[in-house]
Amino acid sequence: MVKTLFYKTTVKFYHISYQFLRCCNDKYWYKSCFVPKKQKILMLRKFCNEVICFLGLFVLLPKLRIMGLLLE
Repeated sequence: MVKTLFYKTTVKFYHISYQFLRCCNDKYWYKSCFVPKKQKILMLRKFCNEVICFLGLFVLLPKLRIMGLLLE
């Protein structure tokens, strides 16, 4: 269960970060020009939330392992 949660969050994180970076990248400036500012802000928010969740897993996983070892 924990591995599945970690995998899903990782995939989601990479997908959203790719979208966000692609939107902000100079290479795609012509596409970026057509993305409304509101949508860019929403993408940034989503990206930040995913970063927080992704980093939170590294705190949560060791705690779950310690708790699992204590329960056994």
